[in-house]
Amino acid sequence: MNSQTRTVQWKNSLGEIMLTEDPKPYLTKTKNGESAIGLIDEGYFLEVKRTMTTWSFRIQTFSQPNRHNTSWVKVDDFYKLETSRLAKKIRDSLNKIYPGEGPQALNQVIQQIELYQSYWEPEVEEVKKKEASPSNILVTLALQANVLLFCDQHSDPHIQIPSEITLKSSANVTSVTSVTSVSILYDSKKDTISDSICSEGLTEGKDSSHSSQKYNIKAVYKLSSKIVKEWLAGLMWKTYEQAAKSDVINSALNVLSALSRENPIIELHNRVAKDAEGNWWVDLSNEKWQAVKITDDGWEVVDHPPIIFRRYSHQRPLAVPIQNGSIAEFLDYIRLADVDAQLLYLVSQISYLVPDIPHPITLLWGGKGTIKSTSQEVTKKLLDNSSVGLISMPAKYRNNELIQQLDHHYIASFDNVGSIDDGQSDTFCRAVTGIGVSKRQLYTDDEDITKSFLRCISMNGINLPADKPDILDRAITYETIPTPKHQRKPLSEIQEKFEAEASSIFGAFLDVIVLSRIMYNQIELRSLNRMADFTKWGAAITEAMGIDHSKFLVAYQKNINDIEIESLRSSPIGDLLIQFLEITIDKEGETLDEERSLILSKTYNPTLLYQTLKQFASTKQISTARGDFPANPKEMGKKINEVLPNLPSVGFQARRKRTRTEREIVFSRIKQTKIDEALVYQEELSENKWEFEDLRQHFGVFG
Repeated sequence: MNSQTRTVQWKNSLGEIMLTEDPKPYLTKTKNGESAIGLIDEGYFLEVKRTMTTWSFRIQTFSQPNRHNTSWVKVDDFYKLETSRLAKKIRDSLNKIYPGEGPQALNQVIQQIELYQSYWEPEVEEVKKKEASPSNILVTLALQANVLLFCDQHSDPHIQIPSEITLKSSANVTSVTSVTSVSILYDSKKDTISDSICSEGLTEGKDSSHSSQKYNIKAVYKLSSKIVKEWLAGLMWKTYEQAAKSDVINSALNVLSALSRENPIIELHNRVAKDAEGNWWVDLSNEKWQAVKITDDGWEVVDHPPIIFRRYSHQRPLAVPIQNGSIAEFLDYIRLADVDAQLLYLVSQISYLVPDIPHPITLLWGGKGTIKSTSQEVTKKLLDNSSVGLISMPAKYRNNELIQQLDHHYIASFDNVGSIDDGQSDTFCRAVTGIGVSKRQLYTDDEDITKSFLRCISMNGINLPADKPDILDRAITYETIPTPKHQRKPLSEIQEKFEAEASSIFGAFLDVIVLSRIMYNQIELRSLNRMADFTKWGAAITEAMGIDHSKFLVAYQKNINDIEIESLRSSPIGDLLIQFLEITIDKEGETLDEERSLILSKTYNPTLLYQTLKQFASTKQISTARGDFPANPKEMGKKINEVLPNLPSVGFQARRKRTRTEREIVFSRIKQTKIDEALVYQEELSENKWEFEDLRQHFGVFG
């Protein structure tokens, strides 16, 4: 092999460097030990630098050492020369130098760095001298722990931390006994952390009923969370036996936050999610960071799910589901009057496992002893377990607190709701169909905090918890019935029963969801309600349970009609308008005396409608004083607009028309004709004909 020695004097005080021309690249250190040159070709070479946290590279011309073909490229691992977008300029330059052989040249360089990388391994004492900043040391320790930094869809920095946990089991009880957060799972040849979670050997004690098992997990946390700050403090103490001050930890977090923005965004979800391949996931929120994966072929508990979930401190583990569970057991925890209501309730609760669709608000109402709260708690523990259980409605006009509750709970269950104001009603409606919120982070700046989510919501109260038309339009109401005294049980007994059945019920829910994914594409509906996605998924879930989906459609339509009538009757203006139309507009074909002709419709402008209804209210001895009755036609128009969409439920319809001079509303009765397909469909579904009085009989259980 021919070789030649050349001496190059650097102007940047790196010292005199000996370079040897060789067909294969090699590395050599500079005199001061801080830099090295890799000879790539007789015309080019690669300069390499190493600090505690980064590798730096640039390509230069051999004959002109002060001429840089590329600027410095910094990566935290030299293997990332092959994959990092920051190192693309190095790869592009090599491709120009070696047309068609750039990857091979890069591979040779990496092999040489592997061979001589010990030259750049910083010693602890050297680190303390050259990089004495505690914040720098803390950042380095964090990066050496092989963490993964990224931002979520709201630009919030997150961190995935490899750690080792030891679980001790006694019979069926498993608990975390120790956590070693500094455990390092390092594979330097990969650009990102491996998704595999290793399960290590089972260690048996003298008592065979007790055992311990170690698991390597990768937990995801918000970078600003308390647990990450504690983890950083632990790193400093375990390495140097020094306590990190708050400003040191905050400085390190700032650097890690900046590094997280260099990586691709990862979308995070709360409890239930759908991945890019169309698989559905349910976060079990247990110590092993397991999740349930749902596909068309079935479901399984997965030990190493992708990074897809965010967790909050209040969340608690779900029961681990089992195969061949029983769905009928779930109905033991709800008291409803008829089979239609039971079917609707069961379908709506199972549908919570369907991600990314609007779910109807569950409104439970009834007197004392109707286990409304217990019913909510069962669903909450089954699908979105939380240490806080049911939550209280925030005080009126504290909308930010309500938004945080909705953001942190996938199933937000509100207990003992008396009434909700207009602002809360609007927030609930937006949370059901998809909410986006932006607010100022601090009063001293204009940075935004953004949130967006779809949520499942339930409420209970002695009376109907919500009466606003907009929220009722997105709800299903259930009137609960009292439990007979001879069937009442202590709360502790109910809870013990549920704990024993939770895995079975959860598994049955998952079985239904798997089959409903297949049924969904096979079902065709002639019309859809306001909650269109839920209507179709509800039909699919019903079929998956072995019940004809028309049963669900009938029950849902009846519930919608009841809600619309309740909404109309709960509005003073709506109730007044119905009474007025009932005596003003005749039914088609009605027999009248000879004194007047048949009136099938009435037309009013806003002023005439206001005066007419005000006069009619006086005849009904209804107060028209200010505060009890709209003060002018404009206010009356607003009240009328709220009730117009629900008029068809009581047999009337309203349409607007505009003349050259004014706006008018035309009221008429609905004509039941075969032309209106929706009405024909509704008429066909007017009644459900069940063969039994309790839905549990369909599943072969009744008690």
